[in-house]
Amino acid sequence: MPHRTTASYNAMITAYIRNDPTVHRAFWLFTQIPRPNSVSFATMITEFVRAGILDEARRLFDNTPLEFRDPMCSNVLISGYLKDGRLEEAAEVFGLMGSRDVVSWSSMVDGYSKKGGIAKAPELF
Repeated sequence: MPHRTTASYNAMITAYIRNDPTVHRAFWLFTQIPRPNSVSFATMITEFVRAGILDEARRLFDNTPLEFRDPMCSNVLISGYLKDGRLEEAAEVFGLMGSRDVVSWSSMVDGYSKKGGIAKAPELF
C-alpha cells in the first residue's frame, strides 16, 4: 500500500488478531502506526486481555494518551483484572479514570460483590 492510514493499520491489526493465535504480530504492527488512535489502543489492550497477558495490557494502557483511555481502554483493563481475580488492580484503574460510564460502575460493583468487598459494592452502586 503506497499510502497507509491509521484506519488501514487498524484493519490489518484486526486481521492479524483474527487469524493468528498470538498477539505478537498484531502488536508489532501496532508499533509501526505513526499516529495510533483510540481504536488502535483499545484493540491492542483488548487483545492482550483476551490472551491473558495482563501485564502487557497494563504497560500499553499506561502509555496510552489520556484522551484515548476513558472509558473504553480502562473498562477493558478493569474487566481483565476482575476476571483474573485482581480486584485491587481493577480498583486502581477505576480510581484513575477521569470519565466513567455505566460499564465502569457496573464492572466494579460486580467485582466487589464477587470478591468479598460486599460492603463497598452498594457504596459504588
